[in-house]
Amino acid sequence: MFDFLGGVLTGIAGNLATKALEGIWGSKKLNYEEPENNEVESPETNPQVEDSPKIFQTFHIKNGFKDILAYVQKPVVHAVVEDSPTTHYHLITLVVECRKTGEWFVSRKGEMAFEGGGGGIMVAERVIMWCSERHIKVIPWVLTKEKVDLLSTGRILWHTVKPELVPLLTYARSEYFVNRIAKRYRELTA
Repeated sequence: MFDFLGGVLTGIAGNLATKALEGIWGSKKLNYEEPENNEVESPETNPQVEDSPKIFQTFHIKNGFKDILAYVQKPVVHAVVEDSPTTHYHLITLVVECRKTGEWFVSRKGEMAFEGGGGGIMVAERVIMWCSERHIKVIPWVLTKEKVDLLSTGRILWHTVKPELVPLLTYARSEYFVNRIAKRYRELTA
């Protein structure tokens, strides 16, 4: 009888934990789903991504970012820009990191950019606004496209790529970054 009660209590605890995670990630986040945005590169176009096993789940900015911000104590938000464009634009992956515990969460790539005049820049404006309301700075970085692909699909750990980040505002490999992307970031955060 005690085995039965123990099993029931374990089941209830498991259900509560699942509900808590669904509250943070959204009910769709516990099951992998294809991104709705056509800008996200498929793994077939980058063999390194295809060959690497998935290590962790990522979140969608549009429906998961605010929940992650609410969950993380003392957050810092990293905006990681790819060094070469996936589409016409250099897409961004967000990393929300807890300064207190070191815990971190990574977004999918393809919903945000510091370029253009459509959905990607509008998402960037909203993210910066949400962070500004909470007195959280969005710190921009540049990383190779291959590493951004691996990070944004949960195939490489944040602490592995962190030493390779170059601050966006000092990135010198491309005048385009200086004249367009860094300039737009400055305008959005002014």
